[in-house]
Amino acid sequence: MAKRTYQRNAARRLINVVSSTVARLGLSSRMGVIVTTGRTSGEPRSTPVDLITAEAHRHVVGIYGARNWVLNLRADPRCRVRARDGETAYVATELSAAEGAPILRQYLEGSSIVRDYVDVGPDASPEAMEVAAADHPVFRLDPAT
Repeated sequence: MAKRTYQRNAARRLINVVSSTVARLGLSSRMGVIVTTGRTSGEPRSTPVDLITAEAHRHVVGIYGARNWVLNLRADPRCRVRARDGETAYVATELSAAEGAPILRQYLEGSSIVRDYVDVGPDASPEAMEVAAADHPVFRLDPAT
């Protein structure tokens, strides 16, 4: 089956509103809202994301590819995350495909909703997961000092 493509439509906007509300109210330990700086506008941009904890760090995955929040982080890695435990400032570091593959696998294991957007499943070989991670950017979030 061909992988689905992200489309920003009325249904996706509704999902984003619900996801942001769930994250803001602290109803999910896995969801958060990442606030990046718009790469052209300089204005704050908020996007609901799943937070993956691995190796004592938080991570976020661009499961739909290089969307605006990913491009914003690449332009300015400083961000804030609003989650169940409050708001924290971070500096994001984009991981290589090899480093990001285990995080992508963990994400796919915990979220069946997004699996249609990735060419592999959580049981894929390490090599196949690394190839998929090249299309789905993974960022490690380190607390800002």
